[in-house]
Amino acid sequence: GPSISNRGTIRSSQARVPIMAFQRAFLAARQALTAAHTSKSRQYAALSAGALARSFHKGCTKACSQSVCCRGLAGPAGPAGATTAAAGAGAGAGKKSKPFYRRAWFRAAFYISGGAIVYSLVDCAVFHPPIENEIVDDLLLQKGGVRKERVIILGTGWGASAVMARLDPLRYEVICVSPRNYFLMTPLLPSVTVGTIEPRTVVESIRALYPWVKFVEAECLEIDPKGRTIKVAGSVDLSSSRVTKDSARARPEFRVAFDKLVVAVGAQNNTFGVPGVEQHAHFLKEITDARRIRCAISDAFESASNPGQTPEERTRLLNFVVVGGGPTGVETAAELADLLHE
Repeated sequence: GPSISNRGTIRSSQARVPIMAFQRAFLAARQALTAAHTSKSRQYAALSAGALARSFHKGCTKACSQSVCCRGLAGPAGPAGATTAAAGAGAGAGKKSKPFYRRAWFRAAFYISGGAIVYSLVDCAVFHPPIENEIVDDLLLQKGGVRKERVIILGTGWGASAVMARLDPLRYEVICVSPRNYFLMTPLLPSVTVGTIEPRTVVESIRALYPWVKFVEAECLEIDPKGRTIKVAGSVDLSSSRVTKDSARARPEFRVAFDKLVVAVGAQNNTFGVPGVEQHAHFLKEITDARRIRCAISDAFESASNPGQTPEERTRLLNFVVVGGGPTGVETAAELADLLHE
């Protein structure tokens, strides 16, 4: 029968247009559902369900574009009016921002961090497993049978650490020999001298960094290139342990054979012939040097603040001389300036 809208009375023939469109959509949907229900193939069922969605969407779109209500509310009849109404509704609703876990930067960061964690776990468990026995057996390689190639690294500095990090423990037996059982972050030593950072923050245990490496705290005394052996013994001056001589420091001498030898012991401080540096200056090469300089600076300040000190002696105590203008000397001078003025 006749329909009534908000813009007056319309003819029944115009009202039949959306009804026929909905009927076509309903028939197509029922056929698709019947085919999907009776079919034994999942692929055909999925295609039928897709046809259902497309046909129903097409029928609803056509019905909405030809309906009298849309024509009366959105403006002119037809697809243009429906499009205008849809555009107006979208503009009125506004754009909704995506949640952070759906953004591209979050996905990239999530995948990168997850990949790094998986890589580190697989690397530690498969490619760099920790050793079961740290004690070096078969020192002179006299046992027969199949064995790994032995690589001995002298030192625990930057070069030695880089070699240990890149050697494959599945192919090589890696042994590190050094009087220092930790890796030292040498660029931060000037900050240790004035107390900006603590000494424990610039050192890291070699056993913790490279658990697949056998470490021996000793000093290499002799290298035999023909016999492919080295002579090692415990060191007193440069040892990472205490210097007190008691029964706990039992480091006998021994020889150990190698297939390949890496010498990465570093270098000593160069005085460049400056008179008096060797006798009166503090070197800055090891963590013990930084501690010694820190104690000397503290003693100088405490001595200068003594009430019985003369002005000349106080001036002498508060003067510091840095020999060398390289990275270490410049950083040390800057740290001293910050300590004095701040």
